[in-house]
Amino acid sequence: MITIPVATLHAVAPGKPAGYVAACLAAGTVENGILHIDPGAFNRIRAVYSTPSLVAQAVSLGRAVVHECRSIAANVDPVTPEAKAARLAVCAECEFLISSENRCSKCGCNLDAKAAMRAMHCPLGKW
Repeated sequence: MITIPVATLHAVAPGKPAGYVAACLAAGTVENGILHIDPGAFNRIRAVYSTPSLVAQAVSLGRAVVHECRSIAANVDPVTPEAKAARLAVCAECEFLISSENRCSKCGCNLDAKAAMRAMHCPLGKW
C-alpha cells in the first residue's frame, strides 16, 4: 500500500490535469488526511495523468519542427489566428490540460506553440 498525504496531492495538483486528485482519492481510502492507495491503481492513474518522458517530448518537438519546416517549404498556408483560437478552445475544455503550464499531459507540448503549427494535431484527435 502507498500512503500519500492528501495535502501533497493538492500541492502537485497545479502540475497535473484537473482529474488527477479526484482519481487518486476515488481509487484509495483517506484516513486522518492520508491517502492509502494500491500501488497498481496508483501506477495506472500516473500513466493516465503524467506527461511523456523528457526524451519523448524532445523527439516530438524535433519531429514538429521538421514537419513545420516541410510545411513552410511546401507553401502550406499558416494557421490563421481563428483556427489557432479554435484549437486552443478545444484544449481548454480537455481533461488532459495542465492549465498552470498550458501544456497537454498526453504529448507534453506547449499548447500555444503546438496550436500555431500547420502540421500539428491533437494526440487524441480532437483537432
